[in-house]
Amino acid sequence: MCTSLVDELGARLVSLEPDDIVEPIAAPRPSATAPSIAPPTIATAAGRLNVAGRLVIGRVADVAVDSPLVSRRHAELWTDGDALLCRDLGSTNGTMRVRDGSVAVVGTGAATLLLGGDVLVTADGVELLRVLDT
Repeated sequence: MCTSLVDELGARLVSLEPDDIVEPIAAPRPSATAPSIAPPTIATAAGRLNVAGRLVIGRVADVAVDSPLVSRRHAELWTDGDALLCRDLGSTNGTMRVRDGSVAVVGTGAATLLLGGDVLVTADGVELLRVLDT
């Protein structure tokens, strides 16, 4: 009699015969010296920047955007684990996230998740930044 192991979707992973020897495999433990995941990288008019901690985007901010359509403190970016998040800081012209041709408003309350390839723009179309694939 043959026994098959299947995954959660029902795909057969392996078939075992009664006389097959199966040895347990120990999963490696995380190490204090294990490489960490690289921080998210954004591209702005000024160049590339790794996001580690909080950054404010605006005319007078950590990430400066030289446009009269951008507020002094327009939007904020930060990381939470591997996630890159943003929110509007009550800007005059608002902030939008463009992903695969779809546009979503970035609010002032709940955080908006940013993924590689996303672009943040003002409601007037001024590009604030692009999230690079890592």
